[in-house]
Amino acid sequence: MYSESSAIAPIYSLIVATTFLAVMLGIIFKDMLEYQVALWTANPDAKSQINYKTGNIVLAYSLTSLFVLFSVALSLTVFVQIFWLASAIAVAVVVPTAFLMWFQLGSMLQLWSDKGIEAIDLDFFAVNQASEKSTES
Repeated sequence: MYSESSAIAPIYSLIVATTFLAVMLGIIFKDMLEYQVALWTANPDAKSQINYKTGNIVLAYSLTSLFVLFSVALSLTVFVQIFWLASAIAVAVVVPTAFLMWFQLGSMLQLWSDKGIEAIDLDFFAVNQASEKSTES
């Protein structure tokens, strides 16, 4: 009935589905984090730092990382036909990156709560660097 070239392989459907879920969960994580930052911004004196280790945020980040892992592993199976090898490569790439990003997030939020938004705002930093160079000349 259908020619083989027009049929979509099931692996591509799984890749699209896991990528879509990873993106949607990432948006949920972002929104939850923005809410916590807004709570802290409304009353920074009540809390010494931004609370980003709530159960919902950790769950959203973990699920985002898990679906990114699935997406990368399934994407690699297109090129590496051995599933366990593709999964091992995906774990070696995604898991350390996810942990690094989580700990970096904590450092950035701590820096924000200690020194203000200017400490992490790259645009503010670039403008100040340019103005310092122009005053030195």
